[in-house]
Amino acid sequence: LVDATSGRATISLKASARPRLEPEIAFKLKSPLAADVREPARVLEAIEWYAPSFEIVDCHFDEWKFKSADSAADFALHWRIIMGPPCPISRGDIAKLVSQLGECRVTLSRNGAVADRGVGANALGHPAIALAHLADVLSRQPAFEPLAAGEIITTGTLTAALPIKPGEKWASRYEGLPGVSGLDLTFSE
Repeated sequence: LVDATSGRATISLKASARPRLEPEIAFKLKSPLAADVREPARVLEAIEWYAPSFEIVDCHFDEWKFKSADSAADFALHWRIIMGPPCPISRGDIAKLVSQLGECRVTLSRNGAVADRGVGANALGHPAIALAHLADVLSRQPAFEPLAAGEIITTGTLTAALPIKPGEKWASRYEGLPGVSGLDLTFSE
């Protein structure tokens, strides 16, 4: 987890193999999330804050071609999370925030040129629904603990996962999501 509460970070790609960048929305739980919750507003009642984030996924398989078991063996492709400034959620904001999270737009840029665009709904239809899905999956796997207060969860990429290289500068810009502007990343060797 890389702290980018200033809105920017420099990340070394030295230990990566084939990294790709995913702009996401992260949530911090303030209370456990029940497995049967499906409505975004009820999910948001369990959330302390949301934040812009990047996940860097990495793969040791040529051309990112692998089977599900290969993905699990490769740490489910997760490499780094870069967390931006958190935006607290108040109970009075939840109704409006439900539509804002699903409809927000993100622009992903590489070296100042637009590389891709996406929306909040690209995360399983809604970022809060993606979180609810995770809680449900964990509830059916007794070997794993349920989600707990204090955990930070990213909800899935809002654009395509794009390859990154040392020397590049990437930026996410969010529209329609209160308190979130985006993140700036610089990649080094």
